[in-house]
Amino acid sequence: MKNIQAIVLAAGKATRFNTGTTKLTQKICGQEMVLYLTKLLTHLKIPTTLVVGYQKEQVMETVKRQHEQAVSFVTQEEQLGTGHALMCTKSQWQSENLLILNGDMPLIAEDIIQGLYDKHCQTQAVMSFVVAHSEDPAGYSYGRVIQIDGSLQIVEAKHFDGDPHEHCFVNAGVYIVSRSFLEQAISEIKKNEKSREFYLTDLVQIASNHKKTVSTTLAAFDRIRGVNDLQELWAAEQIKRSELIRYWMSKGVRFTMPQAIHLDVQVSIGAGTTISGGVHLVGNCAIGSNCTIGAFSSLSEATIGDQVMIEPHCIISDATIGAHAHIGPFAHLHNQAIVKEHAHIESFTYTTQQGTHKATTAHQYVSTAEQNTTPTSFPGAIKPQKEA
Repeated sequence: MKNIQAIVLAAGKATRFNTGTTKLTQKICGQEMVLYLTKLLTHLKIPTTLVVGYQKEQVMETVKRQHEQAVSFVTQEEQLGTGHALMCTKSQWQSENLLILNGDMPLIAEDIIQGLYDKHCQTQAVMSFVVAHSEDPAGYSYGRVIQIDGSLQIVEAKHFDGDPHEHCFVNAGVYIVSRSFLEQAISEIKKNEKSREFYLTDLVQIASNHKKTVSTTLAAFDRIRGVNDLQELWAAEQIKRSELIRYWMSKGVRFTMPQAIHLDVQVSIGAGTTISGGVHLVGNCAIGSNCTIGAFSSLSEATIGDQVMIEPHCIISDATIGAHAHIGPFAHLHNQAIVKEHAHIESFTYTTQQGTHKATTAHQYVSTAEQNTTPTSFPGAIKPQKEA
């Protein structure tokens, strides 16, 4: 893609989250929401400007940590709508075309952007945008695409009072706009009388009224989902996790209960490995080939060699395990623990230090089980109080 730059709208307050924090730093499968979009645009080598506002320090810190100086920022001091956010970036407009996206789209993929760009160029449109088919049962998340007597417009969800079955296409929030058209049309966006906001979507009707070419491309709804509340965050994470699991299945990894797995995007797994139900794989985990991860074990920031057996209910954090090792069940490894090849870490163990020999066995937490007949002798248990 040539002669194009991206503007990501990331200034909103996310009031429907009711968390008091920006939604853009909420994690989906271990990665902040906003980074899914910025990483994609960086991969496509599209220069990117992020419009920030609400809790901008947190958003900027997250993006800078990943991209350093590769992404620029513009502040929208007062949140007056998407049209106003776009107006704030006027000094940044340099390319022939501007790709404008909402910042809360973690599921969008390269082919959607490429398809929109190709259609925009082929039709020589002044504005192109992505649509999807959805009844939007929530009724408040997506603007409706309305076409009547050759006139095209987008009606924001809060103002739409028509039949969603008749107007079944929703606006995805992904646009390409010709800079020459935008420079002329931006001043025609008027403040909405009800919401007192400026809507970027008004550009569609402005272009239509001026008999300019407006193009659309169709995408699957699940690929363009936005995230406006915690229910939609949950739905987006379910979809993303399913994508990750399907990917690793195609690489030869078996999940015995894929519906009961937590899997982060940074995790890598070798072919022939089996992941049991209830397992959590968090952060930068690297699991070798032909391993078995037992049910309800939790791994975070862990490196696992080939042909390792991890029994159920193990907690492994910030640890390295050599090939052919046997861990647990009910073992806890953390704090840069290193387990040598062929080592056996027994049940109810607590390992933090580096192993020194192959085929060694760690000491158990306690050996009081033989001396006491009640389970209250184990570490962390609360002893029952005697009755008065």
